[in-house]
Amino acid sequence: MLIDWLDAFGRGTWEDWGTIERGFKEHIVCEAVGFYATEDKNFYCITMGIQTDPNSRPFLKVEFIPKGAVVKMVKLKD
Repeated sequence: MLIDWLDAFGRGTWEDWGTIERGFKEHIVCEAVGFYATEDKNFYCITMGIQTDPNSRPFLKVEFIPKGAVVKMVKLKD
């Protein structure tokens, strides 16, 4: 699964209205590729890897992406 989502961002100094206007136009879009693990009403959860050894943890790095921030999702393969 490929997911594009809007990332939170900000500035840590005093700024003017121009900074705010640029922020709305020049926002940050992140992109992640991973295996779909699960979801709830607020988040999609993807993982970078899945393994089947019953004596080990099954997921390699999990990522929780807020559903409200998603701008595009593409299923890559069955």
